[in-house]
Amino acid sequence: WGSPQYYVGCSRFTLGDFHQNSSAWREVMDFGYTAGGPNTPLTTPITHANFTRWKFLLNLDGFTAAYRLGKLLLTNSVVLKEESYKIEYYYRSLKPYEHYIPVFRDNATDLIDAVHHWRRPEQQDALRAISERGAAFAAKHLCPRARMLYWQRVLVEFKKLFPDMDAEIEARWWPYVQSKLDGTWVAPPPSPSPSPEPPAGPARRLL
Repeated sequence: WGSPQYYVGCSRFTLGDFHQNSSAWREVMDFGYTAGGPNTPLTTPITHANFTRWKFLLNLDGFTAAYRLGKLLLTNSVVLKEESYKIEYYYRSLKPYEHYIPVFRDNATDLIDAVHHWRRPEQQDALRAISERGAAFAAKHLCPRARMLYWQRVLVEFKKLFPDMDAEIEARWWPYVQSKLDGTWVAPPPSPSPSPEPPAGPARRLL
């Protein structure tokens, strides 16, 4: 653990080991590897369209933050999100227990405790509210138009850091954007590979 809050191991491998080696975990979680080495037991991938069959969905990090979180929030399932230092731009607007349920927060096994707690009959109204708030957040802030408006604002604010960029944008980048928009852009041919330079010094006879 890198801090009391963030798990620094690979949560996907950790849960994979728990699932393979513990019947208690298999009772509450459907987790498997879809790729791996020759000795790794593999399972068939599940499409996003079938994610809605599960009441809880896991959002676990890989090398970066998991980009699929926005899609999971729209499934009408409750997202169990790994607490992590890896973020996307909108993560700071998400609130635990309001839009998702945090896991890997206290230790590497708090996921099973969370599932046991939240699947109780008396928690169903709270679960429904969490899934509805998560879906509403994603529909409002993570739709294509909202994302484009965010990146537009990012680029405008970033440009303010370089007041001398107007001429460069007009001469080089704006024509490129226009050609992409009107469909006239043509990819340049790949650069030829450089010829290897001959070794320095006198040639030597190969034995």
